[in-house]
Amino acid sequence: MKKNIKLPTIVGIVVLILGLGAGIFLLQFKNIFNLKASPDQDPKQVKITNISDKSFSVSWITDKATVGFVSFGESATTLNQTAPDTDDSAKNVHTITVVGLTPNKNYFFKISSDGTLKDNNGIAWNAQTGPTLSVSTNAQIVSGNVVTSTGQPATQALIYLTTSGSSTVSAKVSANGSWVIPLSKLRTSDLQGYPVLTNKTLVEILIQTGTGSIATAQIYLEATNPVPTMSIGQNYDFRNQTPNNISGTNPEANLTLPEDETPLSGLNIATGSPTPVTGSTVTIENVTQGEIVNTTQPEFFGEGPKGTKITIEIHSTQAISGTTTVDSSGNWNWEPPKDLEPGSHTITLKWTDASGILRTLTRSFVVEAAEGPAFVATPSGSPKASPSATPRVTRPATDSGTPVAGVATPTLVMLSLAVSFIAISVFVTKKSFET
Repeated sequence: MKKNIKLPTIVGIVVLILGLGAGIFLLQFKNIFNLKASPDQDPKQVKITNISDKSFSVSWITDKATVGFVSFGESATTLNQTAPDTDDSAKNVHTITVVGLTPNKNYFFKISSDGTLKDNNGIAWNAQTGPTLSVSTNAQIVSGNVVTSTGQPATQALIYLTTSGSSTVSAKVSANGSWVIPLSKLRTSDLQGYPVLTNKTLVEILIQTGTGSIATAQIYLEATNPVPTMSIGQNYDFRNQTPNNISGTNPEANLTLPEDETPLSGLNIATGSPTPVTGSTVTIENVTQGEIVNTTQPEFFGEGPKGTKITIEIHSTQAISGTTTVDSSGNWNWEPPKDLEPGSHTITLKWTDASGILRTLTRSFVVEAAEGPAFVATPSGSPKASPSATPRVTRPATDSGTPVAGVATPTLVMLSLAVSFIAISVFVTKKSFET
């Protein structure tokens, strides 16, 4: 009798063990193959730039083309807000601007790379915003072009610029290899003010590509618009570069004062001459210096003396220009004929005043997104978006990464299979004893 029972009993025990093992394996199968992102998805060369009172930029590169976003919050354990990339395509070079922040506040963030949140060796990165400053009067820009070693436009690259004692500002190279950085974005290294810049201020430039290759340059500020073309893999010393000269046939006055102050013409006016009054100059009302614009086709408008003809230029990857005239109510408006690329731009207004002086007014601004809000938050935050923006899909920000829809269903199936194995094992074992 014992000999008849022994073999089925052993078989039942083996089946029971196999059932338990299979159930555990099936339940853990997903985690075995999704423990973490592969090393080529890890963010590298993470840099924090363009710090202001309400925003900062995060840039990084990955060995593999990935899709990323930034999860941030006011504590390392509460990253409950999300800053998406304006370009959802997979790429090696990433830059995201986190906006809608509070002045003088410390923020923590992690970087999502293909759905997995990555940190800085076990801790979140952090950045502190600066205080609110008056509008910068520096309307100067630094621009240039970048090419690869074969002479092709270096499209996958980031530009970092700094001067002695200043913060670091950055921009992404455009599709044709050009780049523009407005110096109005520069702050002192402690973020408490604007640096004092002269023609002989030394500017240091770093170009970082998605492959890890770099280029560097040193150049005096007077020769930076444009900077001579730079090739990836080279180090340049442009300190002997000839200063850029600006020529013109008419006397010019460059308006860099806030618009609520009276601009000076630069001429010697005799005592008793009338002082310019409000409305005697052209203003731009809807864009402040360094403002982030959430649309690729903004409409510009302002005020001025009626009948004044205004020439408008936008300095972008390609120059865009047009004209408009101040109407009988003292208002003007103008819209670019084509979309602006995301990145840094300047708009320059030129007109001749009643005294025959050629006036110019320049503002720098940043096009942050081609579509949707530049800032998306969970209900605990305060999302800000353009009224005409196209809704985006908000990526959740949790410490475990981006949840995958439908996870509960395969888990239940796996659990059911495991229970079935165990039930069969118990049934076989019971039958063996009954035998």
